Amino acid sequence: MLKHYIAYIKQHLKPEHLAKIKLAIIVFCLMTLIIGPPPAPHLHELIEGHSMKPQISTPKPVVFAQIPPPELPYFAKE
Repeated sequence: MLKHYIAYIKQHLKPEHLAKIKLAIIVFCLMTLIIGPPPAPHLHELIEGHSMKPQISTPKPVVFAQIPPPELPYFAKE
C-alpha cells in the first residue's frame, strides 16, 4: 500500500513540490535526531497518570437519579 501511495505522489506532483516534500522529510528527521525525545521524568509522569492503580473507595456512595413516574392522562384523572 505504501508503494502504491508513493507511486501516486510521484505521478501527480510536480518535481518542485516533490523536492520540497523530500526536503521537509529530511529536515523533520534531522530535527528529531537533534532535539530527541522528551526528558524521561516527563514521560514517567505521563505513564503514572494513565496507569491502572487501585482506586480508593469513594467517600459517599453513588446515587442514581430516578426518573419520576409518568403522569396519568387527563381523561384518566376524572
